[in-house]
Amino acid sequence: MHIQEGQDIELRVRFCEGSSILSRVAACLIFVALTLHVTSVASPYWLEASVRDFKMAHTGLWQECQKLLLYTESEYWSCSSYDAAHHVDFVPGFLKATQAFAILGLLCQVAACVVLVVFTLLPKLTVRRYILFAAVICSGVGALFVLIAMSIYPAKYPNLQLPYSPFPATWSVSWCFGLDFVSMVLAAATSVILLYDFRRSFMMAISDTTA
Repeated sequence: MHIQEGQDIELRVRFCEGSSILSRVAACLIFVALTLHVTSVASPYWLEASVRDFKMAHTGLWQECQKLLLYTESEYWSCSSYDAAHHVDFVPGFLKATQAFAILGLLCQVAACVVLVVFTLLPKLTVRRYILFAAVICSGVGALFVLIAMSIYPAKYPNLQLPYSPFPATWSVSWCFGLDFVSMVLAAATSVILLYDFRRSFMMAISDTTA
């Protein structure tokens, strides 16, 4: 085919052409994991405290909420950030550690999501192997950071008593804690799926070479 001089040549990029089904599944999983983790980190519903069968407080990584009318079924709540309720130097160390690991997990999941989307949309890039390794590491490390945050928070926070109640509180995990658990599982599954996909592609390449 001859191309006349001055003729415009359209560069067409076919997204996802040649990408495996597993890489597309992994991209969807890490996106869902990121969405769940963002929702969990931003919401004050990691733990709930009950006193005498009345829900008295619920807490998250950044806020604590207390019921205004004690020992009632009232749904009037007062929420404040930890830095506003306490001087930053008096915020418990375990809470700062939980916040730090949750943010690190968030950053890793964002990086994994971006890298994996690029890997899936443009599978014929010459650096695709390095992109795949980056996605595996980011998703796996992100899942580990989320696991550490989830391990610290419920283990330490229930040791704090409600200052406005003379009765001991019973603490239990709330729905955002469950969301973060699902996020961790999905991020870890993303890393495993990508490793399997890489191994399968590598074995197929060896078979084609020796054939």
